[in-house]
Amino acid sequence: MSLTASRELLAYSTGGESGKLCTYNSTMPQLLVSFFNQLLTPKFSLGVLDSGSGEFRWLDLQADQGISGCAGLASRRDRVFVAAQAGGTGRLQIYAMPEFKLLSVYELRHTQAVHSLLAIDDGRILGVGTGNDEIYEYVVVSDEVVEERLFWRLPGTHPGFGDQWHVNSIAPLGDGFAVSYMAHALPSNDDYQSGGIFSLADGELLATGLKCPHSLMNFDGRLYVAHNPGMISEVGGESGEVGGFARGLCRTGSSLFVGASGHRWQSRSTQRAYIDQYEDFVAQGAKVVQVSLEGFDVILEFDLRGLGIEVFEVTPVCIDPRSEYLMPGDPVVERACALEFVAAGYHQAVEVDWKV
Repeated sequence: MSLTASRELLAYSTGGESGKLCTYNSTMPQLLVSFFNQLLTPKFSLGVLDSGSGEFRWLDLQADQGISGCAGLASRRDRVFVAAQAGGTGRLQIYAMPEFKLLSVYELRHTQAVHSLLAIDDGRILGVGTGNDEIYEYVVVSDEVVEERLFWRLPGTHPGFGDQWHVNSIAPLGDGFAVSYMAHALPSNDDYQSGGIFSLADGELLATGLKCPHSLMNFDGRLYVAHNPGMISEVGGESGEVGGFARGLCRTGSSLFVGASGHRWQSRSTQRAYIDQYEDFVAQGAKVVQVSLEGFDVILEFDLRGLGIEVFEVTPVCIDPRSEYLMPGDPVVERACALEFVAAGYHQAVEVDWKV
């Protein structure tokens, strides 16, 4: 699959410290989609979904050594910021649109299990770490991270105790910020129904009783959040259902785009298998769902099965469809070949070991 060739680059214009902006002759946005836990195919962790044609193409990360997937995404003018899974802390990779050329890679030192990113116009990037319930700010100068410093830590927690409240996303709120949390590491009998949203400024609880809330966003002064099972809600307002495990959220025009994923096939903490039937595994595949901003009615579903199990984030982008960093070829075939290669290597190793 390839993006529609009729989309033409119209113009560049100078815009602030980040330089050029771009627009395309299309009313339907491109969506950058990140995939989490692509353990066997880390090369295929980030791609572009054309919401007009439904076509998807993988992006060349240009630095995929040592990663196992991609998580949070953010953009500011013509820059895209990608949180890549790498070790316990991860890394921040900065790209330039419309080419999606890699500009820099920064190995995070403090943010444990960085989940989501928020780009602020003053040059900072905020990174939310679930592994230590902290938010760090990354100061970016000339497309390089020059400082990583603590921005906020959840009161009453200790960083040495690890993931206690699973603070996982942040959004602007008035002159401050709001964050979402899950509290999944605490003893509980409510099947993870202990998550919520609160204000950093005064600790006010804005929402409680949410199951696995993620991807908190502020649109026109209203907060929206993805939570589960398969829900999207305006905080203090109505809700809609998208199915799957809802995580990843953005707005373009009068629509919201929501990521929906299958369940992990195995718990990372208990090692318990969630899915042991092929039919169930296939049915749990990933998708992106377009819903109306008013009423949350489902408009379209983009089937991404075969590309990954866990969609992590979605965000609008402006990438030249002629970019050399958009991989050619059918994205499902490309990933299938990568999986076949891994399987062949595993089979050969097992066979050699058996013969010996």
